[in-house]
Amino acid sequence: FWPPRALEGYWLPQRLRDFIIDRYGEDRLQLYVWLFSLVDRFAESTGSFDQSPECQRLVARASQLARTPVDGRPKASIIVPVYNNLLYTLTCVVSVLESAPSHSFEILIGDDGSTDATAEAIKAIGGLVKHVRHPANLGFLGNCNAVARRASGEHLVFLNNDTIVFSGWLDALVETLDQSP
Repeated sequence: FWPPRALEGYWLPQRLRDFIIDRYGEDRLQLYVWLFSLVDRFAESTGSFDQSPECQRLVARASQLARTPVDGRPKASIIVPVYNNLLYTLTCVVSVLESAPSHSFEILIGDDGSTDATAEAIKAIGGLVKHVRHPANLGFLGNCNAVARRASGEHLVFLNNDTIVFSGWLDALVETLDQSP
């Protein structure tokens, strides 16, 4: 069953719950409840997340969704600069992949020398998700610029790793950029 059940007793704020149900339907609610519940559960103890079954589930799901190859140049390169915080990075990646944009894309994880399990987890996903590790910590802007040079998409989209996106987000951005370059 995907997604797994959320933490017992976890409840999204009512306005967010209503937004998800009204916009995307009841069937998508469980995914977002689960992602937000993971962030809530492990926020204070991110070190325990790396070895958890939840981490393994996120990597497996991301790997499953990232298999589809891009034919030719992707429409968008989604750049996610990171330094540790695998929990946030995986929830971000899974939310992007689950949002199923109609435009082709790649996800580039700019790893600024993480010391947690980021490198191993991102490499295990593969496919549309690429791990770009720098030999030294370049800082936020240096990381973003270095990864942007490796991107092959027509458009560059930068996301913080603590972002959880909803369906339609990338399509709306790309269509706006195409209409008003």
